[in-house]
Amino acid sequence: MPVPVGDTDPAKRIVLFLALSAMAIVTASIFAFNVWRSRSSPTSSVMTSVAPPVERTLTYWITVQKFKDGKAYKDPFPLAGEINFEASYHIRVHIRSPEDGYLYIFNEGPATASATTEYVVVFPSTTANNNSSLIKAGQEVQIPEKTWLEFDQQQGVEKLWLVFSKDAVAELEAARQAASPQSKNLITDVGQNKVVEDFLARNSGRKPESEEGASLTTVKAQGNLLVYAIKLEHH
Repeated sequence: MPVPVGDTDPAKRIVLFLALSAMAIVTASIFAFNVWRSRSSPTSSVMTSVAPPVERTLTYWITVQKFKDGKAYKDPFPLAGEINFEASYHIRVHIRSPEDGYLYIFNEGPATASATTEYVVVFPSTTANNNSSLIKAGQEVQIPEKTWLEFDQQQGVEKLWLVFSKDAVAELEAARQAASPQSKNLITDVGQNKVVEDFLARNSGRKPESEEGASLTTVKAQGNLLVYAIKLEHH
């Protein structure tokens, strides 16, 4: 006997109802889980952290001692930066950094008629830091360690080049080996002297930031290398 249109088996209706209910529960569960995950997971902007810029920092100050007839007189006094030094002044330069690094210091004498610029290795040396260019964070370097820097009769502006690097600088390590106590740490090898000159010219174009306080000066440079010249003028 034919079944009238619209008429269905009650058992089939129950099965269909249960199937639809199960699908609704699964769909709702998936939706709820996705909502929870989106709310609990940090957004990409939160997860992304910007690393602070790498920089090198040096702080320096100068101690000045007056001499007369070869003997010190009056108390030494600290100086933050450069002045016009008198012939009777002897000085020491003090340097430190909050970071470990490799420090090289070269003295460039006043300009002369000669086309050749000569460099003297000031640090490190056999009498400074056990001949090691590596300094530790907070370590104070005193140049020179036991005596004083004395201005000679050649008037003008000398430069004390400070090179501070995160890593050892191969060309400067090689160049400083050319200096010796016999030459008073003057680099006599023409080729090695040119290496220092080229290095300083190549890396001193971008000047570090400089902040002078009452008794010391702090210089900072972005990156892993800092090159800075302290100018010592004497007449």
